Amino acid sequence: MPQLRPLAASEHLGHKSIVVGRLLVGALATAALGCWSCAPISTQPSPTLPWHLEAIGAPEAWTVTQGEGELIAFLDTGLADQALPALRQRELSLQTTQDAVGHGTAVTTLAAGSGDLGVWGVAPRARVLSISVLDGSGQISSQLVVLGIYAAVRQGASVINMSFGQASDSPQIRSAIDFATAHGIVIVAAGGDTASPTALFPADIVDEVVAARALGETGEPSPYANRVGVNGIDAPGRNLAAVRVQNETVEVFASAGSSMATALVSGSVALLEACVHRRSGSVLGQAAVVRVLRASAKQGPWFNLRSALRAVGC
Repeated sequence: MPQLRPLAASEHLGHKSIVVGRLLVGALATAALGCWSCAPISTQPSPTLPWHLEAIGAPEAWTVTQGEGELIAFLDTGLADQALPALRQRELSLQTTQDAVGHGTAVTTLAAGSGDLGVWGVAPRARVLSISVLDGSGQISSQLVVLGIYAAVRQGASVINMSFGQASDSPQIRSAIDFATAHGIVIVAAGGDTASPTALFPADIVDEVVAARALGETGEPSPYANRVGVNGIDAPGRNLAAVRVQNETVEVFASAGSSMATALVSGSVALLEACVHRRSGSVLGQAAVVRVLRASAKQGPWFNLRSALRAVGC
């Protein structure tokens, strides 16, 4: 099966995207995890929320729900142990998933952070399931992705975050995705950052997957963002405060790219599902998620979570 080797810091090439084998991580080649010149935003709690949470209406949405009762599964590089006590309290652990790369930690804190190092995610009371899909050589394996999807279903996840993709179809991953969506799970995947019109699997090829595209602070698409299709959702994807690990040090850095936009969409899905579960005991599903989030974006480039929650009856 095709594999991905996560980028090392020495391989960072500014905003250029690096494809290794046939898989790529949506934001590893941007400022997200390889920015040598970025200084930590803060290591202390901030009195104000970062711009991206304000932009999507998270504070207003939190008066209704903060994702309690929902489980977000992250198929990524793991989750750091250090300095994340609040997040670890909400982790459903299957195995040791210590993050040696940093990508998984950044994505998880953007979706579900709850104050560690002053970082808050979109769904700060959702539970998290960190599934490392790195093989013994440090590459992301399609086979482990398949196993991770099935594990997320068994554990009762309502959202699966896949901040990566590949250029070609994978029948095995597609079959696992079909299994997950048949169980009411919403899968969100990165649209990619290679400035390519070519569809990325699974984000822009599998109809049942929500594809996330990164926008800048003023709502403009990143010049490196791939085109996304009918199930695409635009989300903030630049200068996002996330926790990362580098050289065994945990810090807060400005992160960017479709991997990070994917995390914001996954956290948003958790809020919507929490509302619907509490109100009716049912699940919202992928088609309704796309419809509601897109409709809530009529007043600007971003979806608005409070408007979206009203649309589903909360």
